Amino acid sequence: MLNLLFMLQHGSLASQRAIESFAQDRSYSPLRLVLTGKSQLVLYAAPSPDERDDRVCRFAWVHRIVLRVGKRSIGELSRKWVLLQEKSAAELVQYEWPEAKEWESLESPFKSPQAKVDVFNRLTLNADLFKDFLESESAFGEFSKAWRREHRLSNAGPQRTIFRPTFFLPIGLIGRGTSLNYVGFGNQNGAFALANCTATEEAWEEVVSEYLRLNKSPHIEHELRAHRNGRRDLSDFRIHEMRLASSPHCTLPLFHGMKSPHDHQEIYLRTSVDNPVSFDQRFRALYPKDDTGRSRLLWIAPPLRAGGESSEDSSNVRVDEWLGLKDILATVTMKTIVTVTFSSDSASFPYKSMMWAFDGKVDTSTSSLFDFKGWSGASTRHEYYRYQDEYDAEFQKLENQAIPMDKALPEYPQPKRPDKLLACWYLPA
Repeated sequence: MLNLLFMLQHGSLASQRAIESFAQDRSYSPLRLVLTGKSQLVLYAAPSPDERDDRVCRFAWVHRIVLRVGKRSIGELSRKWVLLQEKSAAELVQYEWPEAKEWESLESPFKSPQAKVDVFNRLTLNADLFKDFLESESAFGEFSKAWRREHRLSNAGPQRTIFRPTFFLPIGLIGRGTSLNYVGFGNQNGAFALANCTATEEAWEEVVSEYLRLNKSPHIEHELRAHRNGRRDLSDFRIHEMRLASSPHCTLPLFHGMKSPHDHQEIYLRTSVDNPVSFDQRFRALYPKDDTGRSRLLWIAPPLRAGGESSEDSSNVRVDEWLGLKDILATVTMKTIVTVTFSSDSASFPYKSMMWAFDGKVDTSTSSLFDFKGWSGASTRHEYYRYQDEYDAEFQKLENQAIPMDKALPEYPQPKRPDKLLACWYLPA
């Protein structure tokens, strides 16, 4: 201790140069030299360029190196990554280099340098995992087992309401205010996600059996089986986000149940797009610019970028191409059928419902589609069709039982013709 104090007080220039040389030999930049309450000489040093990971946000950590000072050389006893704070009462500053100001009081949304590496590695692997989730018949058993286990745990308590575990697989990072969140594929009902996977009938029936174990009503069974009707409907998967702090190393399960940590609750991001099956359109819908002019989508797994593994640009995605959705997307043609069922004070009113068919996804909640004389009340139902053949089948059914607007009798009111209107029918009383 006395030797250390003597060196610091009487050989400060020589010791400073020796410590600078020690740092530069390791490609570090010395920042601050301190003496601790344990009589240890500690050097804070900026990392080498090869150690810095500046993806999404600046690398914030520095080396904290406990030095071993000998008469002829300087070595190290230990080191760790830390965030460089302002002066500490527990440390006596011996010397500070000008570069220290650039690193002082930096913060990071990541827990540590290793956590940052783990997050990006896991998100990249998750891109391939989503493909396996959809296409691997052999892997379905593992995914199904995880869902069934979470479903049983979630419904083991005395509650009367059945809890259906959610599905979430992060594949990127999104900026939200001053925080950083995971963004990825999600579904509010994990069983509906499984319905879009490749599986044997035997394996799928295990999911059905567990799903209906607590409620065997035909309605519930139909609801589940409707999601496995021979056509994979990837619009079932929404774009969800979850707080980065909920899993600092991105070690998230695929399914989240009632017993999952509260931080693991994901948020559904609402997007308005022409093609709800297209992931590219939905990710690009997350691009509203804030006052900085930057996209909210900050990073996406390299396989999902337009430039592939060699691209650093996460703003141009190619998820549809990567999943092989070209043929499926060509069959998507969004249609909306709105049914207004009304009540009338007059028993002689000639019809009970009116139906409108629209091109695209249309919300008529603010339209006056049912503003007619004689009605004392009305209820509205929207039905959305994603594929032309589904819409054609429903259209044919209506043609057989309803009266087209253009062929209606004079006493039938002619309603407004909103934009994107394809057809209008009356259902007789």
